[in-house]
Amino acid sequence: MTDKGQRPPRNPNPRIRIYYQELDAYASYRDQQIAQPILLPESYQGHTEIVEWSPFLHCLLLPVSPFLEAHLREDCNVGTVRVKVKADGRVKWKAGSRVLGKYHLRASCPSLLMFKGQEIPP
Repeated sequence: MTDKGQRPPRNPNPRIRIYYQELDAYASYRDQQIAQPILLPESYQGHTEIVEWSPFLHCLLLPVSPFLEAHLREDCNVGTVRVKVKADGRVKWKAGSRVLGKYHLRASCPSLLMFKGQEIPP
């Protein structure tokens, strides 16, 4: 889950391995969720390894507030929409066979969607 110009997460510690577990990804617009969460595959990250996910987020029948709908419609008509792709789940740190800790992970990646299309009627 990296946007153009952003670096994917890298593990700089040679003694620690990172396990990403039960990690959901979704999109939000103005701090309101606009895409159904999807479960990312469990992943392992060794020293200097990079973990990348390419989730396909879609917005099917997800209700939004009327206030938010007006702003979203306006941004769509302009052709750019700022969203945040968020990840929420668990991370486990291991050194050898020993679990050093389990943590809750929350990440937020700002993204700018640019598109051309038809104007959305009110």
